[in-house]
Amino acid sequence: MTLKQIRTIIEQETEIDISIHCRRKEHVLARAIYCLVARELTNKTFKTIGDEIGRQHASILHLAENAKVFVKTEKDYKKLYLDVLSIIDFGAKEDEIPEENIKVIEKIVYRDFNDNLRQCEKDVLKDLKMLNDTDILDLHKTRLRPFISMLKSKRVQQVKEVKGATRRHSIQMY
Repeated sequence: MTLKQIRTIIEQETEIDISIHCRRKEHVLARAIYCLVARELTNKTFKTIGDEIGRQHASILHLAENAKVFVKTEKDYKKLYLDVLSIIDFGAKEDEIPEENIKVIEKIVYRDFNDNLRQCEKDVLKDLKMLNDTDILDLHKTRLRPFISMLKSKRVQQVKEVKGATRRHSIQMY
């Protein structure tokens, strides 16, 4: 599979020219999936992959790494990714291929993610074992709790509807 073939499949599926410099979600989605699939199915460098769509190697690295996470968490990414892999592997979209083949593809995607997560967990536990009790308490109080609070504050809270307010005047709280 060549980079040109992968690009063509993604551009046909999304009806987007992925070489256009645009930050719209659809364009970023298509480019990210291209980078991920190109890295997984070819032995090309980030620079070579980037040259195909007019991007630098750092952009390709960033897009590919983010796509790995988004394929697992975002429906749009997962659907496009599975459709592209299905077309490459089986010549058909996900809807048109047998369920067992889809499960094989999903296992490959999740295996890589779970392996990385397990390794990270082992590394954290190994590092924690090197600390004494006082250091662990200090870490929890000064680093971990503030970090968790910061993550919670980023999440969007439910917006209360105000009587008489229209939808466009509603404010989302972060």
